[in-house]
Amino acid sequence: MASLRKIVVDDHELRWRFNRHDKLVVIPAATSAPQLYVSWRFREATEPGGPGEEPHWVAPSFVASAIRFALHNGWDPAENGPPFNLRYKEGQFLVEEKDAKANDEH
Repeated sequence: MASLRKIVVDDHELRWRFNRHDKLVVIPAATSAPQLYVSWRFREATEPGGPGEEPHWVAPSFVASAIRFALHNGWDPAENGPPFNLRYKEGQFLVEEKDAKANDEH
């Protein structure tokens, strides 16, 4: 498993990493249960900016932006519930409804 990186966003202490499916996983520091997942899609060679995945790299600023978007759209990192799923597409985050089992790493 990849090591967890610490990040503080709007007074929320969190940790982040990539899972084996190359999704960004953000975990509240007070719990070990994954709470926020961010995914993006692969771009085909015929698409503008392709081929490749979007974004081209993930820096702490991208992680912080994802966290802020999730917080403003109903994610509560203190709540023990199903994961909150985001998709990053064409430069913006979108809330994605998903079955929590789709995020299982097993």
